[in-house]
Amino acid sequence: MTGQRSNSCRLPPWQWWRVGALLALAVVAASSVAKAQEPDPHAIGKAFEYVQLATLSESTINLNAATVLASRGDSEISAWESERQAALAALTRAERDFEDALAGKGNTEARQQAAEHRASLLKNIEAIEVRIRDRDPAYWDLLHPEAVSLAGVQRLLNTDEALLLIVTFEKKSYSFAVTGKSTGWSRIDGYGSSELKSDVDAIRSGIRDKIDGYADSGIGIDIERAHRIYANLVAPIKKDLGGRRRIFTVVSGPLSALPLGLLPETPARESGEVSWMADGRVIMSLATVSMLRAQRCLLVEPRYRHAGCEAAGVGRSGSKWSGSQGQGFLGIGNPAIGNQSALSTPPAGMAGDWATRGIANRDMLLRMPSLPGTGFELKIAAQSFGPHRSRLLMGDEADEQTVRGALQNGRPRFITFATHGLLASQAGGLAEPGLVLTPPADNIRSDNDGFLSASEIAQLQLARAAVVLSACNTGTEERGIAARNLNSVARSFQFAGAREVIASHWSVDDEATARLMEIFFRKIAANPDLSVPAAFQESQGELRRDARWASPAFWASFSTIGVDN
Repeated sequence: MTGQRSNSCRLPPWQWWRVGALLALAVVAASSVAKAQEPDPHAIGKAFEYVQLATLSESTINLNAATVLASRGDSEISAWESERQAALAALTRAERDFEDALAGKGNTEARQQAAEHRASLLKNIEAIEVRIRDRDPAYWDLLHPEAVSLAGVQRLLNTDEALLLIVTFEKKSYSFAVTGKSTGWSRIDGYGSSELKSDVDAIRSGIRDKIDGYADSGIGIDIERAHRIYANLVAPIKKDLGGRRRIFTVVSGPLSALPLGLLPETPARESGEVSWMADGRVIMSLATVSMLRAQRCLLVEPRYRHAGCEAAGVGRSGSKWSGSQGQGFLGIGNPAIGNQSALSTPPAGMAGDWATRGIANRDMLLRMPSLPGTGFELKIAAQSFGPHRSRLLMGDEADEQTVRGALQNGRPRFITFATHGLLASQAGGLAEPGLVLTPPADNIRSDNDGFLSASEIAQLQLARAAVVLSACNTGTEERGIAARNLNSVARSFQFAGAREVIASHWSVDDEATARLMEIFFRKIAANPDLSVPAAFQESQGELRRDARWASPAFWASFSTIGVDN
């Protein structure tokens, strides 16, 4: 909802949230000192809300505007949103005129007119927003994420679940552990964003060397740095997680480039065997705390809503999907691009325009390295389902039109994309991230150009499918940006109806990934009642018990994004 806007200081809204978060956290800290480490619950609740907002940036808020709008498929909301955007643009101009008038650059009548025009625009914007929220609360909640109250989160957590929120500022880091009945928090001074980034970069460098074969022995990551992250950000609130087996994690900044499961709970020098955070836990990653509310209350049919939605004050479901859940497996990958001997050149290193007037450049796509290893991975996964319950689209069949038809008509329960992912920041001309498919030889259109964009993904109807994004992160120079954009692709699948998305954090090893997916799909096929996050956690554990793949570089390369109900 649009509120009163500052006339004297034009800080972006997320900067105000960051200021508010720091103030609220200061209140909690002061309360702790005054009350012998028993902070005021109200102060903790406010800090929890402000911290959520502080993790949002303008790009996070606006990143999925086209994607979310496309996912709803509502022409009336599209018209209202266009009207709202025009009104917001007019308001920006009106506020400038209003500030000039207040500064004495106009007479009394001009100031009055400027004030009335500004007030009229604010009223119009609020009326449009009310119409949009009333018609599709899910759209509004996804596009304009708001903080979820502490009590609201607790009502949406089951007895075996907890939420872990980690936020890092310049000089300090804060962690919150929330269960259905309790909340704990921790502040670490002197371990801020730069210190965390240094540790994360060193860990990722070791992982890259391990996968590339430069580190032939050892665990393949800097254990001391990895344990330092755990000791600073998780250990202080571990007891507050209460031994819950299912953990939803929300992190920001440098930590988003690492799966938390690879953090060791004990220093290497204290134990011959490493105890990983992933041991005995099912860890599910969320882009924001509000995604817990969205997936349990809004992006679902009414019959699948969580029991705590009404108590949490969440309105009606905005789901556009109905019908039974899909069956079987659909594997998409190894597109007809590049050649078998092509080097793995990062997209950022390839010169040229990747898109013109909304259509992907066919020649640029064809120049990308081929991915023959993904074909083997898909064939192994399909074996768990058998020929009558699986379908593979590879090579020339992995074109956009064929893929769309298979997704829409086949209603698969499990979908794997084993291909390149492109980030808008990596490839000039692309307005949004997406997945590379086989470009057509002719009749190239925006909806059939060999590039399945985030907004195109969001328009699919996937009927609560589980989606695996394998070999997606091909960038090597923009790790932080890659993590955010990868999340946006994952969310596009969630907006399209996917319940869970399993996505890679780095360029993966073909053989290890094929083995991981073989274990995972074998478990799923043998036990349909086993949840996707639990099956994947078990699969990672089985893989790391094989000495060849004991390094987190191999077993921890994927995370489960999303909420299973």
